Amino acid sequence: KVDFEEVCDNLFETSKGIIVAGNLCNRNQANAIMEFSNLFDWPIFPDVLSGLRFKKSRNVINYFDQVLLSDSSLNFTPDTVLHFGGPPVSNRLLEYLNKIKPKKNILVADHPHRHDPNHIVTDRIQADIESFCYDIADADMRIPDHNFLQYWRKSSDIVNNLIGDFL
Repeated sequence: KVDFEEVCDNLFETSKGIIVAGNLCNRNQANAIMEFSNLFDWPIFPDVLSGLRFKKSRNVINYFDQVLLSDSSLNFTPDTVLHFGGPPVSNRLLEYLNKIKPKKNILVADHPHRHDPNHIVTDRIQADIESFCYDIADADMRIPDHNFLQYWRKSSDIVNNLIGDFL
């Protein structure tokens, strides 16, 4: 059984975290995840089924899949991955997570089903996603690593510009 307080302590102590947003049920979940991300300064890797792709948010890394093609992405690995919702569709993301093997890979889902195709989830929390985000978003205790977030933002912007130039 997962100790909720221990998971919260781990999140507050993590300076380099990534949020993986899988299939979400509604817009409220997406909004709660974006607010959580803004408080913790963690990048969001939005799956195509998340409803977060191309949202106007400073932390949504729309081109994470393309950035993961670069070997330099392996130099910016998270200590913790916080995964909300269903399993990601992106095979590249699954391969990346398999390679980096984060110390903590926490899955938050509002159902009891196991969605862990790589078998790398270290902690599984069955909770309402919205409630989870708002319950632990006491950001006074976070220790963000701004260089970590900047790498992902800048890399995604480069891909966006390349696509724009090409089109």
